[in-house]
Amino acid sequence: MILAGILFFIGKANGQVKISGKVLDAETKKPIHSAHIIEALNSRAAITDSLGSFSIEVTGLPVLLSVSHLSFHPQAVIVDRIIEEGLLVELISKNVQINEVIVLA
Repeated sequence: MILAGILFFIGKANGQVKISGKVLDAETKKPIHSAHIIEALNSRAAITDSLGSFSIEVTGLPVLLSVSHLSFHPQAVIVDRIIEEGLLVELISKNVQINEVIVLA
């Protein structure tokens, strides 16, 4: 089961809602660098920094955010109200197996 969350602060300016947050590895609780956060309807996007933090302006609430990373299972998060104490998104790692490669010279 995928755990949901995003630590975020939501502020309203110029009719838009700013969502700032953090994306973590569900198992290790470490930040996930370069995770993609996309507003589903308007294709607005953000990418997490080395601390797993991001900020994205959306057109309003409710909003459906898609959170993904190549090494993790994607997660859909619906933000439907301002939550002052925050919300946390934790992505579950994919078990990616790579076949052996033999290089002959």
